[in-house]
Amino acid sequence: MVSVLTKSPGVLLFIALFTTIIAPRLKTLATRGIKIFIKNLRLKKTWGLGLIPVGLLIVFSIYSYTFGDFFAYFKSGDNIHLFFPPFQIFNYSAPWVGTFWLEEIIFVYLLGAIGVHKLKSLKNKSLYYYSLIFFTSILFIAHRDIMRYALPITPLMLIAYKDTILSKEFKIAFGIIIIPIFLYSLAFISQNAMQISNWAPFL
Repeated sequence: MVSVLTKSPGVLLFIALFTTIIAPRLKTLATRGIKIFIKNLRLKKTWGLGLIPVGLLIVFSIYSYTFGDFFAYFKSGDNIHLFFPPFQIFNYSAPWVGTFWLEEIIFVYLLGAIGVHKLKSLKNKSLYYYSLIFFTSILFIAHRDIMRYALPITPLMLIAYKDTILSKEFKIAFGIIIIPIFLYSLAFISQNAMQISNWAPFL
């Protein structure tokens, strides 16, 4: 609920956790009927998940009270970057893309897809469903800085690739690559600065 109150895409947690509960019991629905299916959901133990969409309703209600529009979030200017069909990020004329130099996006999609598949083998299926749902949503985002949108599943990708990360070969490779990472970070931080002509409001 707190995740939704602070960032509306947190509602994806509800979809992922709800799917974690529903998916293993779909066979019961097909073979034993709806009553047994509902009973197996154990709603008395999982009712807390309902707080997540309630959090979203609270946020939108605040928007309704403040701006007079319950759906103000979707009318906040050029701020919604979800588009259909997927892979619209390769439209170089899109306002938040603006370039055809997008080769690293291919690797983001590739590593993400493999990582999601690796998580499928874990006993904790909630990690798999969350990464699957969140990664799927990323495919519909048209924004040059797509890695920033992928940050919520980055810890899960570390879990997915843990065998590779813990290998001797990776440690050697990382020891070499840490130098260009440092140089890249240094250049990025020094150049990625907002020009502020008047500092008075910040003092």
